[in-house]
Amino acid sequence: SNHAHTSHATMRPIMLTGHERPITCVRYNHDGYLLFTASKDKMITMWRTDNGERMGIFKGHNGVVWQVDVSRDSTRLISAGGDENVRIWDVQSGTLLWSIEHPTAVRAVSLALGERQFLSCTDSTFGYQPAINLYDVAEDLMTSKSFDPREQTTQPKMKILGHDKRITDCKWGPLNATVISCSEDKTVRQWDTETGRLILKIDAHDGTVNHIRTAYNGHCVL
Repeated sequence: SNHAHTSHATMRPIMLTGHERPITCVRYNHDGYLLFTASKDKMITMWRTDNGERMGIFKGHNGVVWQVDVSRDSTRLISAGGDENVRIWDVQSGTLLWSIEHPTAVRAVSLALGERQFLSCTDSTFGYQPAINLYDVAEDLMTSKSFDPREQTTQPKMKILGHDKRITDCKWGPLNATVISCSEDKTVRQWDTETGRLILKIDAHDGTVNHIRTAYNGHCVL
């Protein structure tokens, strides 16, 4: 009789060591061959996923780096910091291209589909409410070696308010028509990016909702 041969492939974990403080965010690039880690040590580190080699570090934040996102073509990295800045980096060289100052610590950041917009989430302190900020991005900043800083706006085109406590994460919905956020106020909320209006509020958990992830088609939220 013919026995089916089953191969038992062993997964060999690769340990990545390089940060000196706790890691706050782990993000793969679109094709999965690069991994970006952010940390409370003010650093962002880039790794190769096939062998765990440390490819480079991004230095420039003056405090904890809470979150990062990477462009679809892996040429640009965007980061959110406790130093009240969003920073945009050239991945290949590690060069800091642009910083956008915010009024309070920036907890989350996400590039929109098409990468001509990004969102940031700011904490509430000193009279500021927790906010989702929507920005336009100059095309040259995302694609060109030569970038004129005057082309990039430093002001959000929309500020979305409504969460009662700190916003922990936020992602773009399908075709950038909505953003979906979660918070220490135990809710997940969906907002209209044209009007800033609250579309949906879900009392999701009994405690803080720490992270949110949308499915590839954007129609499902985890």
